[in-house]
Amino acid sequence: MRNKKLEVLFWSIAFPGFGQLLNHQLVKGIALIILEVLINVMSKFNQAILYSFIGEIDKAIHIVDYQWLMFYPCIYFFGIWDAYKHADGKNPSYEFLPFVFTAFFCHDRVNVFLSY
Repeated sequence: MRNKKLEVLFWSIAFPGFGQLLNHQLVKGIALIILEVLINVMSKFNQAILYSFIGEIDKAIHIVDYQWLMFYPCIYFFGIWDAYKHADGKNPSYEFLPFVFTAFFCHDRVNVFLSY
């Protein structure tokens, strides 16, 4: 037996918007995909990842646009939470807490990184 919530969760982790497409929320899913691609391109995130993989960390830090990159966790975690919430199945009380703690701690780590 397939667990719809788990499937939607993993697809949302892979790419924001895919979980919404699985939930038949086409407009929201396409909007999240477009936003993710737009933020990725405008922040030069992939170029920064490439530089970091080849060991040129200074180039990676200088090439990325942090004003755009700060939107990425918001879109990413909203897509995961929204897809999971709207997946078929029962929503027990306090099921949202892991998403809240994850968003809080990731946001905190990004702020620490940007303070250097």
